[in-house]
Amino acid sequence: MFSVALTEILAGCGGGSGRSGDDGQFSLSGRTAFLSNGSMTLFSLQFTGSDVNIIRIGNQFPYKGVYTYAVRPDHNSMILDIKAGEDGDTYCTMSDVSIVFDGTECDSGSIVSGTCREFGPHLGPAVQGEPQSMGGWSFNLSQS
Repeated sequence: MFSVALTEILAGCGGGSGRSGDDGQFSLSGRTAFLSNGSMTLFSLQFTGSDVNIIRIGNQFPYKGVYTYAVRPDHNSMILDIKAGEDGDTYCTMSDVSIVFDGTECDSGSIVSGTCREFGPHLGPAVQGEPQSMGGWSFNLSQS
């Protein structure tokens, strides 16, 4: 699962598409987010409808997931949860991830808390299935 935080001053954010995953105020569908830890991009998240394609940048391994999120208008933040899709014995979940945006465009911000868990090929034993803190990561959103 993955959580992200946004503000009500979302004039530049656009309206929701009404699809599952979109909250009616803000739409991630058709957008791509890049998650970075310092100068290194770790994940690409490609949102379509209620689904998300997650790509671990280092080995280009793809995961499938389902997302939901909620805008927090009074905090310039958004909560986004990503649950694992049906990929058999591989998964990537992001939970309780809170992102605070840099401005009203809602296209970049800082992840202040959250946990990522993944299991898949080419990962070290310290990562396989272990919770990883996402605090301090950055979030950058672009058009797909």
